[in-house]
Amino acid sequence: MPNRIPEFQIFNFLAENTVGLQLTQVSVAGAESECPVCHHPYADQPQDCVHPDLPEDEDEYPVQIHNRGRCKHIFGRRCLEHHIRGGNPWSHTCPLCRTEWFPAPNAARRQMLGDIESTLNHLASLDLEGEQARRELGEAELALERIREALFAAVSNPHFKTIERPQSLLRAYLEQDLRAFLLLKKLYFRNQKYTGRTLLHICLDPLDDLVDMGDFKAATDHFLNWFKSVGGEFRDDLVEIQDLRSQGAGRGIVATKDIPQDCTLFTIPRSAIINVETSDLPKKLPKVFETAFEEEEEDTEPLDPWESLILILLYEHLQGDASRWKPYLDVLPTTFDTPMFWSEAELKELNATVLTQEKIGKQASDEKLRSRIVPVVLQNPSIFYPAGSNQLKEDELLSLAHRMGSTIMAYAFDLDNKEDDSEEDEDGWVVDTDAQTMLGMVPMADILNANADFNAHVNHGDNLEVTSLRADVKTGTEILNYYGAMPSSEVLRRYGYVTPEYRRYDEVEVSRETVAKALATATGMSPSDLTAMGVEIDTEENEEPFIIERESGAPNEEGRLVEEAKLSEFPELEEELRDALKIIRKHKPEAVADKRKRDEIANTVLIQILSDKLAEFPTSVQEDEALLQKSDLTSRHRMAVEVRLGEKVLLEEALAMVRRRGEAATQGGEERPAKRVKSRA
Repeated sequence: MPNRIPEFQIFNFLAENTVGLQLTQVSVAGAESECPVCHHPYADQPQDCVHPDLPEDEDEYPVQIHNRGRCKHIFGRRCLEHHIRGGNPWSHTCPLCRTEWFPAPNAARRQMLGDIESTLNHLASLDLEGEQARRELGEAELALERIREALFAAVSNPHFKTIERPQSLLRAYLEQDLRAFLLLKKLYFRNQKYTGRTLLHICLDPLDDLVDMGDFKAATDHFLNWFKSVGGEFRDDLVEIQDLRSQGAGRGIVATKDIPQDCTLFTIPRSAIINVETSDLPKKLPKVFETAFEEEEEDTEPLDPWESLILILLYEHLQGDASRWKPYLDVLPTTFDTPMFWSEAELKELNATVLTQEKIGKQASDEKLRSRIVPVVLQNPSIFYPAGSNQLKEDELLSLAHRMGSTIMAYAFDLDNKEDDSEEDEDGWVVDTDAQTMLGMVPMADILNANADFNAHVNHGDNLEVTSLRADVKTGTEILNYYGAMPSSEVLRRYGYVTPEYRRYDEVEVSRETVAKALATATGMSPSDLTAMGVEIDTEENEEPFIIERESGAPNEEGRLVEEAKLSEFPELEEELRDALKIIRKHKPEAVADKRKRDEIANTVLIQILSDKLAEFPTSVQEDEALLQKSDLTSRHRMAVEVRLGEKVLLEEALAMVRRRGEAATQGGEERPAKRVKSRA
């Protein structure tokens, strides 16, 4: 059936948006005693029948539309279902007032798009002369009128009234009553700058936005119903899932009432989590999950938690409707804004930041997935693919594996709730230091967005509970989780977004080679001379860069950022310079005559390396600030500018601090901060 509406939409509509009535209620509502569509007389709702059920042998009873905008019409229960299942492009709308009850089925929307494209093809062939041309023009305009009617019906749907941009596009398109379109058509035929492609976008853009909103809302509703059906508890009297894409945040959970402190907002049973214990895949491929691949292949290591979960997500995704997590998988993102997926031109905007090609790790990820993940799927098609389904080619499988890996990095939870720090693997993913720690995808918990300033917490127990941390979570406030204290660059790398609150944690990396060269210049020696003396700033055994960062403090028990973020020292770097200068003084006392000279050289080195690092950026602080004022930046370009600007602001703070320190030392003023050893987390 070309315009078939999904079963879950039909069931949800009948159960949640219709109310069964008795005959006395029909007369009170002022309706006729028969269905206005099929004219079948109504009977009372059977006493043993629970709406929306209607056994085949029972008489038609009246139902009224509920919570669907202005539509309050009454129909026969069986006739209403017959209308919805009719497979017509209008089956999703009221047959009397054309209010849209739920989003149009995909095939119906494709037909609308086809109408628009056919119209444009008509227009492209017209010479605007003669009777035939006028007749074809009339047909084209009628087609546009039909599309306009469909858009009018959709705009009346209350779900779309909260979406600012698409609604404004639709309103502009409709209120002009096609006049703008016809004007552009004439300009097009006069061979001016407007092209057929421009005309296509004028028609398709608002309709495409509308279609996408409908799909998004339907998927959200289906997911919430599924979540409750598998034992999840959701306080929909206090919170709701909202479409926050206009804020660049996808889905999010927002308070619909004031929420008290320590209130449980939702609970997730562990049986609903996707992991190695709940998925069927480890049972079907025990050797893969227990002993890596073949035991005789001594060079292969067992799957780590990331690889295991990637395989499981691939399996569940490829199962389609057969996966019990299908409604959950449908609300996970299919595209990401993490640098792993950026183009070369987009990545250039991150030049000189801590996000190097190596740290982003696209090539290393490709190699790992090709060697560790893709072969498992290719060698076990009967397990990964349902009977009769199409199998992916190797490159398609690699692309899907990248998507699943990024999904895990952005959304997976450490189910054992260990407090061990995670470390960065060479492939650009975050890999837990304990290879046995279980990772899992947690439905509903990952609908929460996160920030450095947050108001909710995930508690791990027999079930996972999300509770509020503050007493002032007001209506309309988004519920936010906490990912940890991370610089903007790391938030972008892992999750594909940045926020102002993470700026306090920004950091800059300075290579050891840069420090060694600056020290050699300041002391009048060569790097090889320093190495010969035993100065080991830049060696193969010690390759970790030095980190410049502020002391930012941790959020308080309510998730608030209360401490001032300030820069006062560079513990590791300054400690290393002091040690190096002590060694130099032993071998060449005249180079470092006393403590004052040592501090002077250290300050000179710090100013040099900070200035050199700042000079690596292709733009200045002022240029980046001006860029951020522009409205035509793409979201990825804007995030790249935010990251590099944050690093440059930190470098300028560091330079100002070092120069103040040097001036104070020259004047015999304030003392240097006490020595403190700090290791990189």
